[in-house]
Amino acid sequence: MTIRESGQSGESVTFLGEFSKKLATNTFFNVLGRFWSFFVTILLSPYILHSLGARDYGIWAAFVVFIGSSNLLDLGLGSSFLKFIAAYHAQEDYEKINKAIFSGMVFYGLFGIVLIGAGLIFRDPLLAFFRISDASDAYVLALFACAIQSIGAMVLAVFKGIQRMDKSNSIEMRMLGASALSAVLFLRLGYGLYGLTLNTLIWSAISLYVSWAAVRRAVPKISLGFHFDGRVLREMFSYGTKIQISQFGALVGFNSPKFVILRFLDPIAVTSFDLSSRMASYMRAIPLMMISALIPATSELGARNDRPRILKAYQLASKYVSMVTIAIISFTVLEAESLIRLWLGSGHDSLVLLIQVLAIG
Repeated sequence: MTIRESGQSGESVTFLGEFSKKLATNTFFNVLGRFWSFFVTILLSPYILHSLGARDYGIWAAFVVFIGSSNLLDLGLGSSFLKFIAAYHAQEDYEKINKAIFSGMVFYGLFGIVLIGAGLIFRDPLLAFFRISDASDAYVLALFACAIQSIGAMVLAVFKGIQRMDKSNSIEMRMLGASALSAVLFLRLGYGLYGLTLNTLIWSAISLYVSWAAVRRAVPKISLGFHFDGRVLREMFSYGTKIQISQFGALVGFNSPKFVILRFLDPIAVTSFDLSSRMASYMRAIPLMMISALIPATSELGARNDRPRILKAYQLASKYVSMVTIAIISFTVLEAESLIRLWLGSGHDSLVLLIQVLAIG
């Protein structure tokens, strides 16, 4: 692929120079951050299962999906925030970055109020529908955690948008490590499911504070003055709704079965499905990490109207992701029994077939 395709002549399009340096560096830090997440979760999951028991672990698994997926109700703002910040930063338009951040804060503040209010109104019938009325207190804490995490994710997206994945991953890794230690403490003190949810709420708030302080230090031109701009919000919503369709499909495909199982079977069955799908999702996430730095990088190229390099980047990424995916899924299917015994110990052989089916899917 040459620049001749875009009407210029002769010179080959390569990824030498600043673009490739950013892409390689950001991919490295994304991989490092994701592996840290894997490591902490793999160590913590058996301990949580042992401490809570199969039933409460199943409820906790459903709460984790609920907390992590609440941003699908944000009309696509979260999906587009990273892309627009990257484009504005490439143009060094800090006024628009400030408008985007403040407008997003206003939206997510109202979004959190509506989410908590609606959640409290429908709390009793919803918990009764899933037959987990005894988890009412933990459910309320989960609502507040959802509201805070949405704002925190938006703030961290600033670092991702300006292609400083070293900063965003450093914050996420530190917060995850501290949160894991705190979760163990809550469980050892006997607070169970309520303690885990309270721990999530506490560290969501701490992470939000730390993220914003780090953004202000790294980019002093970013501020939180009154910069509301409805037009910027509309542009982000217009782009985000397209991405939202894909994210909603991922929610349905990977996490909605937990709620179906919770409704028609019981929390113990949710535990079996969650552990199996968690192992399969770890394998799936590895090739996805290879393209995690691609959106902000290509958004920068888009701001410069460099279409040939955008096409080349996606072409190369698709080839590498395909090769890695085939290798990892083959390994998972063939070694599912060994993986589950290494992770959870003996007595969980019933999960092997589930892992193999979900890995292929």
